[in-house]
Amino acid sequence: MKICLKGNREDPDEPEQALSEACERTPHLETVSIAVNPWRISLSIVHRNPDLHSVSVHAQVTIQDLTQLAELSHLSVVLGEGRALSSTLLFPSLRRLAVRSGWDTIRDLLERVQAPHTHTLTLHVSHADPTQLIPSARASLQATASTFPALETLLVHSMRSMRNPIWDFPVALDTEGAFISTIEPLLSLRRLGHLTLDFRLFILHLASDDVRKMAEAWPDVEEPVIEAASADGVRAGFESIVHFARGCPRLRALRLPAMDLAAGAFAGLEYPKEPHALRDLDVAEVVFPREADLSGEMTGFIQRVFPKAAVPFAQHPIVVTDEESGDRSRLV
Repeated sequence: MKICLKGNREDPDEPEQALSEACERTPHLETVSIAVNPWRISLSIVHRNPDLHSVSVHAQVTIQDLTQLAELSHLSVVLGEGRALSSTLLFPSLRRLAVRSGWDTIRDLLERVQAPHTHTLTLHVSHADPTQLIPSARASLQATASTFPALETLLVHSMRSMRNPIWDFPVALDTEGAFISTIEPLLSLRRLGHLTLDFRLFILHLASDDVRKMAEAWPDVEEPVIEAASADGVRAGFESIVHFARGCPRLRALRLPAMDLAAGAFAGLEYPKEPHALRDLDVAEVVFPREADLSGEMTGFIQRVFPKAAVPFAQHPIVVTDEESGDRSRLV
């Protein structure tokens, strides 16, 4: 049995009353999905339903209310920031966990969760101070790697905090540091097959060697999505994607942020012995000096390394940058 509770409620007690009645009437309840206002709701009533295995709540909850559900295998929750947890949280059957909150709250949660069978983790993270993104994110991702060392799927979406008064959030220009410094704890997760690291609203330095480290760390990865905002001087070299061809045989799709391509970048490159079977290669933009038209070399490289790839460069035009003046134009 499944119940779904949605909508805006003028009476703040009405959602909990409706949930209580539903739980009492359906003793074999298996799935609960809640998306209501007011923003906070108590789930203490659901412990009466021992068969419950899936809970999805788009409202702030107290996660301790759910630890008595021995069969719970899927949990999706929103956690209020600034509310510290005081005890260990046991979820013996949990397979999939999704959390929406701030970095510090997520770190606190992951440091207290014991869920040995969890293979999928999704994080939707709001962050207010771009200058503190790297230490905050790194601490949470360290907790992720420590708590779930056998994780197979990890989806991280880092966004600007809703406390920001601008609704159409611009890229944060005051983020400082390297992408690898942020996600380095995840390099120990050798079983990752599906990975999204979405930092599109933050400018982070991505070096070519960082691409190598990621490719070597995740040999089973199939569809990695790596996103970060671009700026001149903080992009990896396009040629570094060869590391994914050498180290990730199961790769089917690869999505990366904007990259640089310099003259002579392919000279002396160590190519894999066999072409890779990758079918979908999506690099946001490729930036190279105006004086050097490297589109032919780039196409030849892709045909040699990823001949089956459907390269969407028609949708993501190459940006040509004049190194002296900084003028930018599009290559047609």
